[in-house]
Order: sequence, then C-alpha cells, then structure tokens
Amino acid sequence: LDTFRKEKLPEYVRLYKARPKNTNVDWPWPGAANLVIPIIGTYSDELLARVMGGIWMYDPLWAATVSGDIPSKDAEELKLIVQNFLMDMAYSPYELDLYRVEQSAFHSAIKYGTGIIYTPYTYETEIERVYKSGGVTDSSPVTSVDSEFVKTDGPKPRLMPLNRFFFDPSVPNLEDMKLFGHIESLNVWDVQDLKSKSPYYKQEDIDYLLNSPDAAQETEMEIEINSQFGIDNSGIDTGAARWYIYNLWFTFRVGGRQYSFNARYHKRSERVLWITFNNYPKNMKPYQDMKLAYDDESFLGTGFAEMLHIAQKEVSNNNNWRTN
Repeated sequence: LDTFRKEKLPEYVRLYKARPKNTNVDWPWPGAANLVIPIIGTYSDELLARVMGGIWMYDPLWAATVSGDIPSKDAEELKLIVQNFLMDMAYSPYELDLYRVEQSAFHSAIKYGTGIIYTPYTYETEIERVYKSGGVTDSSPVTSVDSEFVKTDGPKPRLMPLNRFFFDPSVPNLEDMKLFGHIESLNVWDVQDLKSKSPYYKQEDIDYLLNSPDAAQETEMEIEINSQFGIDNSGIDTGAARWYIYNLWFTFRVGGRQYSFNARYHKRSERVLWITFNNYPKNMKPYQDMKLAYDDESFLGTGFAEMLHIAQKEVSNNNNWRTN
C-alpha cells in the first residue's frame, strides 16, 4: 500500500483542493494562466451536504419504541427521555461526537471512494485539582486536593484517515479479511506514555523505540494537506519525530479452531510488541467502512477525485487557454 499512501492519496487531495501541479507556468510565457476549476471539490461538498442533511435533519435522530406492560402515559414520557438522551450523546463532542465524525467519514468516501470510522472502547481518567480551604487572608494559604474523575468510559468514534488504514485491497468486504488494522502515528511523548496506555508494552521495547524514530517529517499526504495553510512540521527536533505502530486485527486457526487476535507491531524493526485475544464481545472489530461506489473486485471504492479528474482537467485547460 506504500504507493497508494505516498502517491495516489496525496494526488487525490491536490485534485480536491484544486491546486495546480506546478505553482508557476512558463508556457506560452512566464506567468501564464494556471487556474484549476474546482469541479471535484464542488460536487464533493454538494453531495456531502445532501448526505448529512438526509441523516441529521430528523428529530428524533433515533426513534425509540416501548414494549411491555408500561402504562401509555409513562411509556411516552420514557420514550421521550431515551430519545433525547440518545440525541445528546450523538451530538456531544465529549461523547460520540457523531456529527463531526460522520461528516469526516462520508467526505472521505465521497472524495476518495472509501471512508473509515474507528470506534475503540475507551476508558480514561484525569485528575482535577479541587479547592479545599484557605485564601481568605494572607495568613491562610490556599489548599487543594487531587480528585480523580472518569473522563471517558465507552465507545469513542473517530475518523480513521485512509492513509493510516491497513487492509487487503483484493478483499471487497472488511469482515472477510484475515488481517487489517491501522497505523498509529506517535510523537515522543506518546511513546513515553505507552506503558500507561497498556500493561502489555515492555519497557525494553519502549526504550528501543525512543532511541530510533521512524521519521522526522510529515508524510506525503500530510504535506499536501498542510501546504495549503503554510504549515511545515518537518524538522529533526523531538516534537517532529514520529513512530509508526501497527494496530492489527487478525484471525488464526489453531488445532482446527479459529481465534481472533489483536496485536501491536513495529514494522521497521519487525518487532511484535504484544499480542492478545480479541477482547470485544463475539470478536467484534471496532471499524466501520463506507464507500461511494462499491467494487466487487477490491476493497477500495471509487470517489469523485477518480471519477471527475479528467473533466476537471479539461475545463481548467479550456479556461486557461481562453485566458491566455
């Protein structure tokens, strides 16, 4: 998938953002017309608005039903409470944050053909510094205590960038793949913090990773995205260093019985950092894929960047010839 990540996807980004391949054109003279008409971007954003409107214009977002021997008056009140709760959880950026996540995933599917949502079950705690007493006079210093609270406990959907997704392109259905997952891009502080994220990480592996980063600059797709805003994250300082850990899900047969596993793998050093059994119920995989146009021969769908790039080039060339 290297060529797909390093060449195809950055080209799709350039086409969607309607940026010319060359900043300056010297033919038929220096400074000749070099405009790209945003055909792909226009159609992609219009379809995205239609899709999101078709899903989110309804109230309630999810319709609850009531069963059992609940009195009709109480049933309607209970149904309303459940529906409002589901709406709050869907919209809240601290809970499911579904509007933003779905918009990003549908946009990816429309532009590039495929969108991926990753929904891990997340449990996170933080320390809140709580005032206890003091501070009224100079002789009574302020005292406070640490109070731990649960910040996240449940599914946390987020967009999985297509250039970070790892898959078998020859298998059309994600559920039929024997091996897939995604590449986690970590900075130096993320690597130092790995052990607190999972007890399976060994300190010797963390020390090895810290001594040898995988990269000190952005990927090709990140460069293509950030260049529009003049953002440059390249460099050799610790903040720019990146490590790429593969979060893999796969099935394996042992003694005629099929098991499901989850593993962390560092590709450059060929180190298996750890492997466990899949700990989700019924061996569920925390991914959902969506396509603009399905292809029975490949996992990748076909998006507007692929469908419309010839039309965009034709319209842009005609416009530039007329301007010249």
